[in-house]
Amino acid sequence: MSTGELLSKFALRFKDPDLSRIYSREKTEFFSKAIPVVASMLLLLSGTLEVLYRVMNLGELPSYISLVNWIMFALILVISFLHTKLSILHKMVCPCLTTLIFLYMSFLDYDYTVASIYYS
Repeated sequence: MSTGELLSKFALRFKDPDLSRIYSREKTEFFSKAIPVVASMLLLLSGTLEVLYRVMNLGELPSYISLVNWIMFALILVISFLHTKLSILHKMVCPCLTTLIFLYMSFLDYDYTVASIYYS
């Protein structure tokens, strides 16, 4: 079987059940290592922002930023506990992180300069 015949052309799924099982196992092992790191970084981000803006009074932090940070942290935490049983949760990690990056890059870092306008 050539490499072009390993994946279906439409859904990019493995045709061979053994390869599909190996890929699924390796993906689960990868997420077992990566998701706790992502969750701890989101906890550090959320906690640091809360301490800096609420405890040390360095300015005003909009409530939607705190809400998005804590929701993303909770969602990633749930995914880290359930991803071995529900492999469909692997597909939620990238959209969650992309949403968080979009919040910080497009809404919070927007300073009305030409470069910022093109980037957003």
